[in-house]
Amino acid sequence: MNSSSARPENPSLPFRKSRMESGQLHPTAPTQISSRTSPQYEAKLEEPISSNAVWYSLLKMGNTVPGPDDISYQELKRVDPNATILTQIFQACFQMRAVPPSWKESSSILLHKKGDAEDLGNWRPIMLGNTIAKLHTAVLADRLRRWAVTTRQLSKAQKGFMEFEGCLEHNFVVQSTIEETKRTSRQACFTGLDL
Repeated sequence: MNSSSARPENPSLPFRKSRMESGQLHPTAPTQISSRTSPQYEAKLEEPISSNAVWYSLLKMGNTVPGPDDISYQELKRVDPNATILTQIFQACFQMRAVPPSWKESSSILLHKKGDAEDLGNWRPIMLGNTIAKLHTAVLADRLRRWAVTTRQLSKAQKGFMEFEGCLEHNFVVQSTIEETKRTSRQACFTGLDL
């Protein structure tokens, strides 16, 4: 290929290549935060984790089957009613930028879906993660979601996993379009994308 027809190289590519090779950067990760943010908002991501944030996430957790740690969310609420101990643990992890190796462990079980229980194809494997690790992840995800909403980093099309039930808006648009196409004898085409 001659050099005049080659695409110009992205100026951040050498930096990205070295970060990817060292395992520090996912290949599709942006190299910088959008210019729409200010240092004030970026600092929000570095603030200490609050016990209110941990307690809020803990209250949202359902009564699910515990993972290898064999700890339920109900037990965490009972033992640490204000989430002060959990907050200290999560803050230490946040400052060290690391989590205990046991938080990365999970166990798998098989759940029967339907049909003949003797047929292995009628069973579905699910992974059970450690309860404390899932709570830690929920706290960080909530922080990141709030930051992304505040700084308008998300697409306006993002409806799932938001504070409000945005999927209802998408459902309304689809239903309205179906009704309109029936009323006007036109055709419509829909595509769903769920990542």
